[in-house]
Amino acid sequence: MPLIIKRSPPLGVLVIILVLTLGALGIAYGLWSQSLIVNAIASTGELDWGLASFTIQDDDPPPPVYPTTKPDMTCSVGFVDVPGWPGGFWRYLDKNVGWGTGFLVDTDGDGDNDVLQLTLHNVYPSYCNEIALYPVNTGTIPLKIQDVTFNPGNIVLKQNAIVRLDLNGDGQDDVEICYGDNFGAQLHPGGPRPEISFWVHVLQAAPQGQTLTFSISIRGVQWNEYQP
Repeated sequence: MPLIIKRSPPLGVLVIILVLTLGALGIAYGLWSQSLIVNAIASTGELDWGLASFTIQDDDPPPPVYPTTKPDMTCSVGFVDVPGWPGGFWRYLDKNVGWGTGFLVDTDGDGDNDVLQLTLHNVYPSYCNEIALYPVNTGTIPLKIQDVTFNPGNIVLKQNAIVRLDLNGDGQDDVEICYGDNFGAQLHPGGPRPEISFWVHVLQAAPQGQTLTFSISIRGVQWNEYQP
């Protein structure tokens, strides 16, 4: 009996035959695909703060009768004799002719006071006063105090320093301010309000017969964005 060798058709031919067969039977073929849609809500925090209150150590106008419970205070240039400084002490005078006043301002209309406006009345060279303000975290995330700004002059402080301000634009400095604490202080939402205090000293170039006005504002940043 003769040997019969059968050859299988090429693979390509088998694929074509299979496709034609499926088509004849009306069977569809293709790739599976499916979409998954997820609806979610993400809530972001709010970074916000304001100035809750302030105090002025000498806020007492001249009384009709002496002595007074809040006499004027003086110090030397550079605050060399202010309490807490080496060898320092206040020099209390037996008179009360100068004083300070202030008010808080909401400059951006968000409901939080962000600027403290201060005025020194009837003061003179060497007169000193102490100002304290109390910021509050009105947002929902912790923040830290990054810097403070004094005006006029738009002077920004990022560290403890003494700055001088020309308050009447005559090219001469009228007051010097010693700001020394609470950079980097952390404020929690609704938490305690740290005290930020600074000294103000009237210099020799201050104009006579005028009130001296300046302002201070603070800037906060997200607690983990603070840069010393």
